[in-house]
Amino acid sequence: MPERKISEIRGLERVLKAGTDQNGTALHFINATLWISNYQTSLAI
Repeated sequence: MPERKISEIRGLERVLKAGTDQNGTALHFINATLWISNYQTSLAI
């Protein structure tokens, strides 16, 4: 299970790297989306 998780993370990193190579704002957009979801989660608690 942990090995599968690591491979999923590495796959995601490859996708993110490819995306940011094409569009420098892609990573910033994803980070903002994660921040917003974390913020909403903290409000819900």
